[in-house]
Amino acid sequence: MSVTTVTKTQSSKRLPYKVADISLADFGRREIIIAENEMPGLMAMREKYGTQKPLKGARIAGCLHMTVQTAVLIETLLELGAETIIFPNGQPLNMILDDGGDLTNLVHNKYPELLNKIIGISEETTTGVHNLAKMLESGELKVAAINVND
Repeated sequence: MSVTTVTKTQSSKRLPYKVADISLADFGRREIIIAENEMPGLMAMREKYGTQKPLKGARIAGCLHMTVQTAVLIETLLELGAETIIFPNGQPLNMILDDGGDLTNLVHNKYPELLNKIIGISEETTTGVHNLAKMLESGELKVAAINVND
């Protein structure tokens, strides 16, 4: 598995994220490897579809708790061809991975101009799913959504 490394941007000469303690990187990588062994479904997806890049063109933004399991998910999305976090071609997101509905609400309320390009939303919490149901009932939900909590 190759890991995509984000390099310093041309304009700012800084990394586009903050690392609290880079000395923990090796430990973090070991934890991710352990998590990969506990997530056979995602690893099978990488093995089966990694060379095909079925998510090429997907620009996925997420509002998720950053855990080693989330790292495995992000690395899998990248391996399958998606762009995450930073979209080099400057295009806006077209998919949302949400945990609690925060990003879904933010886009609907503050950035509605992005909605016409968003293909879908996945929500992983009961609270977020309830939020989606309320939005659907009131006619506010403008994008297809899936409950990945059940």
